[in-house]
Amino acid sequence: MQAQNELQVLATPHDSMREGLPSAVSDLAPPHPVEQMQKQRRAREMQSRVRDLTAQQGLAAAMRYQADHRLYSQFHRLPGLESSFAGLQSYTGADSTLSFEDWLGEPELSTQYLCNFHETMEHKLNM
Repeated sequence: MQAQNELQVLATPHDSMREGLPSAVSDLAPPHPVEQMQKQRRAREMQSRVRDLTAQQGLAAAMRYQADHRLYSQFHRLPGLESSFAGLQSYTGADSTLSFEDWLGEPELSTQYLCNFHETMEHKLNM
C-alpha cells in the first residue's frame, strides 16, 4: 500500500543553467505553421530524392543514397561544440545554398554562449 501513495518522477528536472528559464507561454502555445514546415523540410527533401532515384536509377541507387546519408549524419563533435556535418552537407548539396545564417551569423559561433566542457560531458554521461 505504501508504493501507491508515493509520487513518481515522470521527467528530469528542468536545468535552467543549460536550457534557459522555463516559459509557460512557449510550452503551451502551439508552434507556428511555418516553423513546422521548416523542421520537416529536410525529411521531405530526402523522401523526394529517394523517390526520384528509385524512379530514375532503380532501388539500388536509392538504398545506397540512404546508407550514405545515414553514414554521414552519424559523425558528431564533442558535446558543447556544434557539429557542422560538412560531409553530409556536401553529399546532399546543402553547402551550395545560401540561408539566413550565412549572412546573419550562426548562434554557435557567438562568444556569448560558451559553455564549460567538463560540466557538459558530466551532464551527458549522467555523472
